[in-house]
Amino acid sequence: MPNSLNSQTRFRITAQCIGCFFIAASLLIGGAFVLYFYKANEVEGEIRTHIKEHVDSARKLILAEFGEPVSEILYLASLSEVTEAFTGIISSESLADLLSLSKIKKKYDQIRLVDRYGMEVVRINYNDGVPVVAPDNKLQFVGMREYFLRAKDLKKNQVYVSPLDLNIENGKVEIPVKPMIRMATPLFDAEGKRRGLAILNYFGRLLLSSLKNNDSNLGEELFLLNKDGYYLFSPNPEKNWGFMIKDRADDKFQTRFPHLWTRVKNDDSGQVVNGEGLFSFATVKIGSELNDSSVQIISDAGNWKIVSFVPEESITVSTRKVFQDILGFVVVLIFVAAAICIALSRLRFSKAKTETSVLEMTKSYERFVPREFLHLLKKERYRDITLESNVRMIMGILFSDIRSYTHISESREPEEVLSFLNQYFQAINPAISQNRGFVDSFHGDALLALFQEKPDHAVKAAVDMRVQLAKFNQDREENDEERVDIGVGIHFGEVTLGTVGTTYRMQATVIGDAVNLAARIESVTKMFKIGIVVTGAALENMENPESFCIREIDTVRVKGKEHPVVLYEVFDNDSPEVRKAKSEMKDLMEQGLLLYKKGDFQKALDVFKICADACPEDSIPPIYIKRCSTFLRVPPGAGWTGVSSV
Repeated sequence: MPNSLNSQTRFRITAQCIGCFFIAASLLIGGAFVLYFYKANEVEGEIRTHIKEHVDSARKLILAEFGEPVSEILYLASLSEVTEAFTGIISSESLADLLSLSKIKKKYDQIRLVDRYGMEVVRINYNDGVPVVAPDNKLQFVGMREYFLRAKDLKKNQVYVSPLDLNIENGKVEIPVKPMIRMATPLFDAEGKRRGLAILNYFGRLLLSSLKNNDSNLGEELFLLNKDGYYLFSPNPEKNWGFMIKDRADDKFQTRFPHLWTRVKNDDSGQVVNGEGLFSFATVKIGSELNDSSVQIISDAGNWKIVSFVPEESITVSTRKVFQDILGFVVVLIFVAAAICIALSRLRFSKAKTETSVLEMTKSYERFVPREFLHLLKKERYRDITLESNVRMIMGILFSDIRSYTHISESREPEEVLSFLNQYFQAINPAISQNRGFVDSFHGDALLALFQEKPDHAVKAAVDMRVQLAKFNQDREENDEERVDIGVGIHFGEVTLGTVGTTYRMQATVIGDAVNLAARIESVTKMFKIGIVVTGAALENMENPESFCIREIDTVRVKGKEHPVVLYEVFDNDSPEVRKAKSEMKDLMEQGLLLYKKGDFQKALDVFKICADACPEDSIPPIYIKRCSTFLRVPPGAGWTGVSSV
């Protein structure tokens, strides 16, 4: 038995393996893109979270940095020794304490006590880490300074905070620039009388240094903006303090990012993503956010904006690394998939060879034992069938043979007869298989077919067989060969399917009275000159008998059987004119048959003559005309039931 693969099978397996590889590769690539977009979004989300946390952290650091000088100036105001400066000469111990505060804290450029008219009483200069007390002749009048005017009427536990700007000496910005914030709070003596102000000149650079911890790996830029958008802090110091240095007047945040400033200015916090990159911002409210039950901040510093900016190219670099990592992994998986597909293709070729061999063997078995027979016996393999294998079931049985077969066979050589039979069976077999039936066996010119489901399939198969027969006869006529005709008998009943023979040689078969009855009633088709006859049992079990052209033609008793069988003709294959005439005369035919069965042969004769005149092509009325005429001459006698014998 050949077991080599044909070119079509080889091509199919190769195409399937290549297809599987491309599907696997496509899924991997598709999955990679999905994973990339997921990871890229995850990375972008992490960057968003990181930048937001950085901005929030910077905001908290600024507020925390502010908290300490506020606490210290309130502490100074609470010391009775401080008010000595307004009632007499401050003690050397008190001056030493102020000097120590300046030296230890390293946050204050000046610590000043100013009387209520604006004249400095005590001033401690930081002096680059070597604090000194300013001599009396160096003390200044600050009564016209903005911070004094704003703070002179403050109440107890109120602290004034000036804007963050640059220190000015002699009317000019001090170089190098010295960012400064002034804080002031009122001083009261033991009797509650206002004596003046305590003023701290706070080094703004300490505040700004908390913003320098940006993420260089992300290319992050961190800005601190005043209420007008000027840079208090930025990565480029040459752009800071534009509101105080004339040649930097245009260096504003809104100059570089004009479309973003409105939102940053109006919203307390948020994040914005645009074509330039990712922006995260928050607001530092010096006044309201430092207020509590123990202190009230009066601030002119305004609301500051902390803005973090990560350029688009920095985000792209981060996501590109994710893409490269995923791409490398996918390339490896694609190579693995290719290796697996190659290995699988080899297995498929080997399996296909085995399957081809088994299939060819199975097809050989199927030529002798139908596969449907195997299933009905509930066997998976032909070798599982034994002599004990059998099953009883209700089935539709179709029996058919060729009319005048003896004449055909005797006028031809045996080889020609076999060729004719094979051509005939090949022509009509599709009508059976396409209607859920299968041929159980061939008996010379006859065949026996079984239908497991409703008898409608068997009737439809019989109608289709005659359609195929017409095509078969057309081909024969074209070859100058005589036409052939067939008769089909259909019954529905219990049969037994099994095997007969020996353990060395067995044959599948079906037996039972239902099989015998189908074969016997098929002979009626020749007598009545019709194509298809079905029993009453088949008709009663049909689901849709109205789908066919069916009429009663006789009631017969089969030889050796006690109960009569009602027979019906299926005339779907008649010409449209004959089919129409038979359908119109159906009720009249039934009336004639009823009269015939009752023994009223004269009335029956009259009815059948009307039917014969209405459709001369109908072969049934002439038969009953002859029967009625005979019984009128020679009555059948007592016990007449209208049952014929076959």
